[in-house]
Amino acid sequence: MPKKLCNQIGCSNIIDYEERWCATHQRDNSRAEQAKYYNKNRRNKINFKFYNSSEWRKLRALQLNNEPLCTICQSVGEVVDHIKEISDGGCATCLDNLQTLCKICHNVKTAKYARDKKKMEGVSNV
Repeated sequence: MPKKLCNQIGCSNIIDYEERWCATHQRDNSRAEQAKYYNKNRRNKINFKFYNSSEWRKLRALQLNNEPLCTICQSVGEVVDHIKEISDGGCATCLDNLQTLCKICHNVKTAKYARDKKKMEGVSNV
């Protein structure tokens, strides 16, 4: 079977031709690949552009400075979350529509929102 170098920049490990990364870099790059796939195929393109803007980065930094702790559990906040989703008409740049959350609380809130939205879509289709 033909061999080649690992795709990781600077890595000199030899791998099978069908592989992309050596065992050392497989885990890191599988996450990167998942993120790349999500960004390309699933992420809302309009929101993606907004969340990568300098305006959002400044607003996010201001929110984290004003409220460094998670609004729900009071642990260290990492995510700036829109209280009312932009897609539901929430203001994207209003500080009163932002809250600081830790990753766990943000994931729980987002999953609940997705479940509730799916239920509501199911009700409206009946």
